[in-house]
Amino acid sequence: MLPQYLYKFEKLNVQTLRNLKNAQIYFNTPASFNDPFDCAALDVPAMLTDASVVDIFKRYLRENNIRVDFEINSIKDVPQNYVDQIYKTFEEVFAQQQDDLLHRKGCTCFSEVKDNILLWSHYTDGHKGICLEFDAASPLFSKARKVNYSLEFPKVDPVKYLYGSREEKIEEGLKPLFTKHEQWSYEKEWRLFHKEPNKSYGYLASTLKSVYFGLAANSTDIEVVCLTLQGQSQDIKFYKAYKDKSKYTLWFEEFAYTPFIKIKK
Repeated sequence: MLPQYLYKFEKLNVQTLRNLKNAQIYFNTPASFNDPFDCAALDVPAMLTDASVVDIFKRYLRENNIRVDFEINSIKDVPQNYVDQIYKTFEEVFAQQQDDLLHRKGCTCFSEVKDNILLWSHYTDGHKGICLEFDAASPLFSKARKVNYSLEFPKVDPVKYLYGSREEKIEEGLKPLFTKHEQWSYEKEWRLFHKEPNKSYGYLASTLKSVYFGLAANSTDIEVVCLTLQGQSQDIKFYKAYKDKSKYTLWFEEFAYTPFIKIKK
């Protein structure tokens, strides 16, 4: 189940400001993610169990109306040339789909939390950037999926992938894109895919509820972001991060932004 809010951590640069001004989110290619194991960690031979090879061979015989004069009870009953072909076919089909998802689909990432100090350090240029709070009930997030964390590579069921329903094929094919090593579990990540990469896609301005500025956010940057967003929605809220003095935590204080020109008046 989606949380009430999803958070996106951003560095403050030209692209971020353009996206804020246009109420857009940038979708990158999964192949560009910072973890080399992300979306690409697969052990294809391990996914093809003896039982699945037997099942695929039997389906192949039925689909092609091929009759054999021997029983097929185990992988030992499957001719070796067919075993080799099944491995080759599955690897090629799966690799082609994964290459498409990695390089020709767009992806953007969110978190369930806004106060994790590692997320601020890794994704906001050392706490100089911002964290955007989105209303997860928005249609924008209707296809968002939670990332799973594991010590092992995801296992794709080759029978469902090759012969299952459309939903089963999609579910199996997406497993590598939503599985990361458990060391990343602190991110509490959700992902959203789009049909094209390296593009920005729009959202309703009301979907963005709040902006949190990092510990080291520059005052001029804060001014620019607030001025930009208040022109889109008067209801948006702004918060500044502070270090807790007694423990390793952040706390946020809401502030009201008044444009400099109004102050002068």
